[in-house]
Amino acid sequence: EKVVRNLKVIVAQEGLVEINTSALRKGLKEPYPTRSVCEEFLSMGGMLTLSDDSHGIAHVGTNYEKGIEYLESLGVKELYTLEGKSTHLNGQVTVRSVTLASVKESFKA
Repeated sequence: EKVVRNLKVIVAQEGLVEINTSALRKGLKEPYPTRSVCEEFLSMGGMLTLSDDSHGIAHVGTNYEKGIEYLESLGVKELYTLEGKSTHLNGQVTVRSVTLASVKESFKA
């Protein structure tokens, strides 16, 4: 109940939910949040972004290929990113969509 309530708030405020691949680095089978949360959020029209939750250079982009596979399994076609600069009082930040296919393509050699 509370998760659904919170997801509704995120959607109403045009916020993003992060697909966090650090869960895979820690041995879990899927990124955070769980599939059921993602499915609920997507059914509400929610926007997802991708993160590795890196705390050092060695973890940047860790498991993004598996994260992309997870997103594809959810039927995701677009990811969202923040663009611009925010300051405490007067920054301008916008949300921009990028295709999941273009993100996937960026990992090819």
